[in-house]
Amino acid sequence: MNRWIRRLLIVLEIGGGFTGLSMTVVPLTRGVNMPAHAVLGFGVFACVFFFGIVSGLMLVDRSEMGLILSAVYQVVQIPIVSSSWVTYRLFSGVQIAIQWSSGKSAVSLDCGARSFFAWMHGESLQIGGNVLALGLFLYLLRELWRREASGANPQNTS
Repeated sequence: MNRWIRRLLIVLEIGGGFTGLSMTVVPLTRGVNMPAHAVLGFGVFACVFFFGIVSGLMLVDRSEMGLILSAVYQVVQIPIVSSSWVTYRLFSGVQIAIQWSSGKSAVSLDCGARSFFAWMHGESLQIGGNVLALGLFLYLLRELWRREASGANPQNTS
């Protein structure tokens, strides 16, 4: 695995995961009165961001499990959906998003972390994806396939 891409993933997953985790947990600790479904949503996203931190730490070891966990973490960051039925968006670290809505397209760059999920939100249809997460996911898949084909020991590759 390219060491610069590995380092980028480690920083995005650990740093972005920590940012997302802290942004998600703080509202829960402030004593704000929230409905149960909101607390559940915050809890689920906190677990996802914690998973991102773990996947980044596993990449430090250069283990195959680190590649697999990182690929899974990138997949959950790819889709951007907003409709009258469901709205979902999640990223940690950096997001380069391409989105389409009402015949218009947009490209955006965001840093930090963001999570949003809602049922029956009443939004107009908007679809898109995080192209950075998609690219990193495809790279990780290629790396996993390359290791499997060559039978390389994951600990000895750089």
